[in-house]
Amino acid sequence: QLMKSLKASNAALQKANIELEQFAYIASHDLKTPIRNISSFLGLAERDLKKGKYDDLHTFFGYAKAGAHQMNTLVEDILDFSRLNSTKAQKTESTNLNELVTSCIEQLSATYGDQFEVKMHHLPTVQTSPSLLSILCMNLLDNAIKYNTTDRPTIEVLAQSYSESWIISFKDNGIGIAPEFQDKVFDMFQRLHPPDQYSGTGIGLAMCKKVTQRLGGTIQLRSQPGKGSTFLVSLPKNASDTAI
Repeated sequence: QLMKSLKASNAALQKANIELEQFAYIASHDLKTPIRNISSFLGLAERDLKKGKYDDLHTFFGYAKAGAHQMNTLVEDILDFSRLNSTKAQKTESTNLNELVTSCIEQLSATYGDQFEVKMHHLPTVQTSPSLLSILCMNLLDNAIKYNTTDRPTIEVLAQSYSESWIISFKDNGIGIAPEFQDKVFDMFQRLHPPDQYSGTGIGLAMCKKVTQRLGGTIQLRSQPGKGSTFLVSLPKNASDTAI
């Protein structure tokens, strides 16, 4: 038992070290970009103010403001991810997936209006942490809407029952993901597209993976470029209050 405990502690430490290295990278790279932009455009504004030129100030301040917004979003996402590393056990309770997904749809409608559609197919009531599962559903649905070039992004959510687990699938009609990138999309801060093409910080799917780990499950991806993606989330039927 002592050896098992030691191995588990070592595995957790290795995982923490990997995430720490990723945090260090983001601090030295991604955070520097908006800071550099803010400094640069404020410098240009200061130069023009000294010369008594005001024509371009609105543009310079606009770019500086956009950089500040980008940095704030990144910091908030980092904080959200770090909270998932909490050792506090999450209480599991009977959770109606139809109601949970409907709540996520209502929240996303505030951003996207009625420009997307979610089809739910007889979703069950499961024993899980509704707060954690909401994070997962929100990110998967948001990704399916965002990374989509069709006239109407559509996501199908269905569940299959197995002896010891539920498999909940999120199938979309989005742009899809090439095979060589499918193992990387769950890495923290992994972006497959430039920010001017698709917004985001590249942390959403990493949060999904962390959530499923904390719930004692797994998440997998099946996708083809141009033919959409399907995310398969496995959740144990006999879930207990755990913290990973």
